[in-house]
Amino acid sequence: MVNAETVKKKIRDEGVDLVGIADAQNLILAYPPQPATALMPGARSVIVMAVAHSLGAVVAPDIMLWTRSKMQTSRLLDQTAEKVGRW
Repeated sequence: MVNAETVKKKIRDEGVDLVGIADAQNLILAYPPQPATALMPGARSVIVMAVAHSLGAVVAPDIMLWTRSKMQTSRLLDQTAEKVGRW
């Protein structure tokens, strides 16, 4: 059975640190402010995911370390979103 908890568990199992599910009507996106349903009229819920960056990369004097960390976390979020979307 697919429910909020099974979706969250699947996402966390992929390595995502934080995950939440919001009502699409209440989640305000974009500027000027509008609900997610303005972008996706049939949406009922929106999944929000976050991955922590390495603190070392964040405070490193070399921007390349931050760039690499950002690319890796973005890749993980993109791959997870694709997997969950197909699931």
